[in-house]
Amino acid sequence: MKQFLLALMLIAVPVAAFTGFEMKFGAKSAIAAGATSLGDLSKLKAIIADVQAIADKGDLVAAEKRIRDFENDWDVATKTLRGLNKEDWGHIDDASDAALSDLREAKPDAAKVKVTLAALMAALNDPSKAP
Repeated sequence: MKQFLLALMLIAVPVAAFTGFEMKFGAKSAIAAGATSLGDLSKLKAIIADVQAIADKGDLVAAEKRIRDFENDWDVATKTLRGLNKEDWGHIDDASDAALSDLREAKPDAAKVKVTLAALMAALNDPSKAP
């Protein structure tokens, strides 16, 4: 019986310690890695970074084409993301609408596009802040 209790303690104590550590510090590492209340938005951020790089080169036609990938992925994820945090989702959605609108103007203004793309990236980085 003593051996059984010893074996149980040798297993239970490290498992409990590991679990407690993960519960306390695991969430912080996810936040530090870029997770938000809406989950991992890294794919969307990568697309917007591409759009920004293309727009910085002055090719607003190509930037508008590339942002369609963001729009498609955003539309697919909308129902899920809105369910996670409607307010944070709304901040990104508003910034997204502004960027899409500016890129789709008949004659897009490069400076205005740069500002709205930066606002969209800021919203993706921290959706809790309204643009």
